[in-house]
Amino acid sequence: MQGAVLDLRALARRSQPARGRPPLEFALRYGAIPPILAGRAKELAILRSTVNGIQSHKGDQCLLGLHGIRGQGKTALIKILADMARQVGIHVITLGASRSSDEFAQAIMGAESLVATGSDSTAQEGGFSVNAVLKAEARTTRTRQASETRTARMSIDAALERRLAQGDKILLVLDEAHTLRKEAAQALFNAYQACGISGAALGFAFAGTPDLADHLSEMGVTFTERPGRHGQTPLGPISDANAIMAVLTPFAERGALPEGMAPNSPGGVVEGVANACCGYPYYTQLLGDALHQAWASDRRPNAISQEHLKQAMDIFAAARLRHYQTRFLELEKIGAVECARNVAAALDQRGFITRKELKQCVSQGLRERRSLEQSGEAIRENEWLDGLWSAKGGMAPALLHLGFLWSPEGGAGNRFQAGIPSLASYMLETAPPR
Repeated sequence: MQGAVLDLRALARRSQPARGRPPLEFALRYGAIPPILAGRAKELAILRSTVNGIQSHKGDQCLLGLHGIRGQGKTALIKILADMARQVGIHVITLGASRSSDEFAQAIMGAESLVATGSDSTAQEGGFSVNAVLKAEARTTRTRQASETRTARMSIDAALERRLAQGDKILLVLDEAHTLRKEAAQALFNAYQACGISGAALGFAFAGTPDLADHLSEMGVTFTERPGRHGQTPLGPISDANAIMAVLTPFAERGALPEGMAPNSPGGVVEGVANACCGYPYYTQLLGDALHQAWASDRRPNAISQEHLKQAMDIFAAARLRHYQTRFLELEKIGAVECARNVAAALDQRGFITRKELKQCVSQGLRERRSLEQSGEAIRENEWLDGLWSAKGGMAPALLHLGFLWSPEGGAGNRFQAGIPSLASYMLETAPPR
């Protein structure tokens, strides 16, 4: 934290005092790229390596998979990667996770021309007809009596091979990968495995929730974990120092520093910022915007006071409460509230829970939920598979999927932490339905 204090002081010394309260920009929407991307230096280096690998025809090393809870910056990083690629002439093809494998193939073969014509019936690129190639390949695969998955995979293979043969450098981008259907996922990942070889100018970046690793494994996609690829890159919390820099750098750039900040002491304002953010990147944006609202209404442009922070915390707390309530409703819809409360109690004791303890808490929560349902005190909106605990079934994947839990090691980890900071505390404060 002391390093962040020194950096802020140095930045403020080089800056001009604010005049007329210029607007400060903070990203308040999920997926938006924030002005200060805090704590992601390692990931940015991986993005640059991926782009360089595509340019150097190292397709076998250009697989990047990000997984983490919502608000950790997955979508923002994917967008930054796409911008990096476009700047050096790489064709970026964005794929929708809800699409079929045939639609993936069509997007790959004619993405740019389809946008230009507004129709897929006459799309032309590089002197070939998208539909003509698709129909010709369909006839070929039918004569081979291939399976549905094989037919779909060949379509995507042909699309990628055609684009690469034309000399195109390609980056495939896929967000929300945890919602992929099995047939489409197998077709897409197998196509990358077939075409993303050494000598190919092809990259593939995808992102999803913490259960993404288990989801892919369940669908038979296992090569993403091989050495030399970044197919499983977890995004965890950022440090307090990085959270402080994300919130306060825009102010320091205008000559405004927190009151009470000394060379060897961060002061109450800085510590308050760190405690509020809890290592959660999305909260740095919410708090930064709230702090700006309080600061902009005062007459002292060169300092951020405790009073400013107090006013900001009221705004921030209301936004954070809405965020918690949204997650709570999601847990309620799948009947996971009781399970989440038991897990939260274990997390509250020491900050993490093992896989064995998680199994016990989930089992207890299921029993408590059934008791409430039988008495008519609780009604589930949506059913959820309540099978025996396993790495790929039961209630625990629901807690991972919703971001309630997070594992630094990914799906194979034995230690889980509270995913969305302070949500565990919110669950403990929320009285059981009676």
